[in-house]
Amino acid sequence: MVFTETIILSVNTIRSNKLRSMLTLAGIAIGVFSIIAIMTLLDALQSGIEGGLSQLGSNTFQVQKFPAMQFGGPGAMAKYRNRPDISYEQGIRFNRKSNYL
Repeated sequence: MVFTETIILSVNTIRSNKLRSMLTLAGIAIGVFSIIAIMTLLDALQSGIEGGLSQLGSNTFQVQKFPAMQFGGPGAMAKYRNRPDISYEQGIRFNRKSNYL
């Protein structure tokens, strides 16, 4: 008896407040779809990064002018900016001196 009265009361409330009911349903639907979209985007981004790193192989490393991770705030890049660029000849010389040919 109480269950049927609750159902009847809820249906009457939805009918009397149609705009609020529709806005609530729209908010829930948009929220669920945005969470699904963000999770899909993050999965695609992660698989793209993992795919790019797997192409390099296990015997590969990278030498670059700027550090891969930046710490120290906005002025930290100033000390790396004045580093000289790595030339092609330096890369060839390093390749000759290394054990991996």
